[in-house]
Amino acid sequence: MNELPICACRRFAAVITTIALTALVGCGDSHTFKINSGHIDPSSVAAVGAAIDGAEVRLSRYSTGCDAGTAEPLVAKVGDGVGFTADQVKTLASPCLEAPSPGIEIQVEGRSVIFDFANIEQSGVFPEAEFEGFILDLAEATETSFLMFAIIDRQLTNVDLEPDDLFSDYDHLEVNFAGAEYDANSFVKIDLFFAAVVSAN
Repeated sequence: MNELPICACRRFAAVITTIALTALVGCGDSHTFKINSGHIDPSSVAAVGAAIDGAEVRLSRYSTGCDAGTAEPLVAKVGDGVGFTADQVKTLASPCLEAPSPGIEIQVEGRSVIFDFANIEQSGVFPEAEFEGFILDLAEATETSFLMFAIIDRQLTNVDLEPDDLFSDYDHLEVNFAGAEYDANSFVKIDLFFAAVVSAN
């Protein structure tokens, strides 16, 4: 795994109520970007269109319970339809032996990530930990846009997730299911908000 959950940054981000975004052009670093994604009004941000359609997304499982992640992520292309099938996600066995590995369909679109539990074989609960969940890395999304923040769609989501269970940074999204109960009716939709990359002339 190329990047592990930045738990210290997530705790720090929980006290931030404003966006800190610094673009450094021509100096190597392209951004300085940390944000508490759960406490922002999405209507205040103009979303880029389907800016990441066709981008490669890498899905991993990580747990702080045993401080380990899956050795090899799943890889798919962003677009319409299921990006990761239930059978594929089941192969992402939890790094910790006691944690469940439910067959969740995970769909990644240009503006959202959906976790659909309809095909799971039995109900359960994710173990309590500082982080127990999934990590998505957008490998080819940063040339034209970057992920500003992600927000739980409360109208469609029925799993007990809190704003601080999400952490996003540029091309990286962490979804923490620690302690969350689930059954075949469980559903999570996370809305993604992107900003366009403006090249310096």
